[in-house]
Amino acid sequence: MKRTIRNRIAGTVVATLVVLGLGSAVAAPTTLHINDQALDYGDTGEDTAYLSFGLDGAQLVVNLSNSSAGTAIPAIDLLVPAPVKTDIAGDDIDPTLADVDTVTTAAYGNQTLSIGVTHKDTSLAAVSSSYHAALAALGFELVDTSDVSSNIDVAMLSKGDTNIKLVFHRSGSDVTAFVTGI
Repeated sequence: MKRTIRNRIAGTVVATLVVLGLGSAVAAPTTLHINDQALDYGDTGEDTAYLSFGLDGAQLVVNLSNSSAGTAIPAIDLLVPAPVKTDIAGDDIDPTLADVDTVTTAAYGNQTLSIGVTHKDTSLAAVSSSYHAALAALGFELVDTSDVSSNIDVAMLSKGDTNIKLVFHRSGSDVTAFVTGI
């Protein structure tokens, strides 16, 4: 009895190590780099931001800016709160991307794997086609697409070792676009 339990535990440990070893041999997911240097979070009078894409090797660069130059992607309402945080000396701390309600990110450690951007008062087709066009201009090719429903559109795009999944979700008159490295 004790030997059977010990064998099962040993088998479970070996199986786990094999799975972990095989998992580490699989290519790492595409990561995203959020470039928000051209976005002025301190200017609470600026209420619009724009998104564009670039590539840095196999990493997808998501550029956020107060300028609409070079992008056909619908604008983002930039709901940046006035500085509400203070440091230990009592000085205001300027807002950051984490304080913007219309943009969310998902990370694993220090690697950004996904960004979600809400576009207000626009159509699913307009947002989806603008993202597809911006990524096609960088050389991405459509690998797979599916219209899950009239409110959800999903697409997989690839360029060499860079693979991304786009999910567009319409809620009322707003559309949230999720860009995820896979």
